[in-house]
Amino acid sequence: MGAVATYMKLLGREIVEWERKANEIDSLIIKHSCIGGAAGLIPVPLVDSGIMLGNQMLMYRNINSVMGISLSKDTMRVLGKFMISQVAGMLSVFGFALLGKGVASLLKCTFIASIAGCAIDCATNAGITYVLGVVYAKVLVKSVNDGNGKPPSIDALKDAMKEEFKNTDEMKRIFKEGKAAMRNTNYKDFKADAKAAEEYAQS
Repeated sequence: MGAVATYMKLLGREIVEWERKANEIDSLIIKHSCIGGAAGLIPVPLVDSGIMLGNQMLMYRNINSVMGISLSKDTMRVLGKFMISQVAGMLSVFGFALLGKGVASLLKCTFIASIAGCAIDCATNAGITYVLGVVYAKVLVKSVNDGNGKPPSIDALKDAMKEEFKNTDEMKRIFKEGKAAMRNTNYKDFKADAKAAEEYAQS
């Protein structure tokens, strides 16, 4: 059972329709985590940041669609940047991951070290994307559950996300869970999706 399906069960949402939605969202998070990992294959320092933002926006849009919630692209962009900033600020929890990403960016500056740099970035990007997906889905599901199906405001989503990120032990667990789930992924299979995510962020 995936992270979101498990969370929905804790909320008491075990009816068939909610289980279907939970499993679909879990699959989406895995897919977008793989796309996030593919961003690390680009041998140019910091270029993958545009892909990461576009991928977050697309992932949230797809999760919203499953939940029957409609939020604008601008809102997705704001939430994407907000979520990434929350993760970047958790140095005590993700310091090892962000260090890996920083080292990877430096390694990409030389041709010889590009393969090593990409390997670090793929795993880190995938794990971070997984955290961002699970946190967003949990917050959205709870907001919809508490609001009887009504779409939550962007401020309400931000406040709920901040609360989630305060649970540092849980964030670290989710990060490790995400990296483990993508351990045997061939990120090259998702390079086209990564390029599409970058174009989406720029449009």
